[in-house]
Amino acid sequence: MTIDLDRERVACVFGLGGGELHEPHPDFRDEWDGVVAYWYEGVPEYATELGHLEGARTAILDCLFGCPPPPEGWKQVASYSSSGEAQCWWCEGTGEGSEEPCSLCEGDGYVYLGDGWREVVFVPEPAWAAQ
Repeated sequence: MTIDLDRERVACVFGLGGGELHEPHPDFRDEWDGVVAYWYEGVPEYATELGHLEGARTAILDCLFGCPPPPEGWKQVASYSSSGEAQCWWCEGTGEGSEEPCSLCEGDGYVYLGDGWREVVFVPEPAWAAQ
């Protein structure tokens, strides 16, 4: 089994270890020419001010210089920045895994994505207009 380390690093930094991450697909196409790294259904757990938004999707974007406009038919309703780093969940910050060093954090105990990563919440235009 091949592990996609980039996907695992994104999941670790954004606390998405339950298989929530999806690649862009026909239900939420990547109309930004590769800007969307991953997406998941719903809103971030910490975004309690948003409540439950019908049909919401959260895209995880690498947008250091600002987020692109939403795809046609979608409206951006929130955006949350990330530090781009988190303690490694594979080795729990020790830097040591079954291999030496841990392949996810590359041995320093922290996973780094870098600056510019955001969780951006979108809703379908008709659903937003109805609220």
